[in-house]
Amino acid sequence: GGPVLPMIQARGRRYGGSPPSNVLLFRGIPTHVTHDQIKMMLAPYAPIKEVRLIKDKNTQMSRGFCFVEFYSLEDATYTLTCSQEGMYIEGHQLWVTYADPERPSDSNNNRQQAAFAIEQGQWQ
Repeated sequence: GGPVLPMIQARGRRYGGSPPSNVLLFRGIPTHVTHDQIKMMLAPYAPIKEVRLIKDKNTQMSRGFCFVEFYSLEDATYTLTCSQEGMYIEGHQLWVTYADPERPSDSNNNRQQAAFAIEQGQWQ
């Protein structure tokens, strides 16, 4: 059961094809942007449970993407829908999709690394 939600993909490049979930993947984040700036940017859309900004394990610099966990699928879907109109942070357009941290992707290993980072507590 449950509502049938449309599959939404970011305009332009297509990242993955993950099923709807309450976690979104944001790409294209400038490396100097902080965890708090991401929270502030998203606050008008929906309450945020957690932001996981993925960092390089050697340099501790942001890798330019993060996972944002919302309290509900509806909140995540609303934010994703709004992002289709163009979502920017410090002048950089973000690419937003549903995240599936459990499933490794053939095209890249970001999801695998994210799952590992989450398990190891390596986020800010």
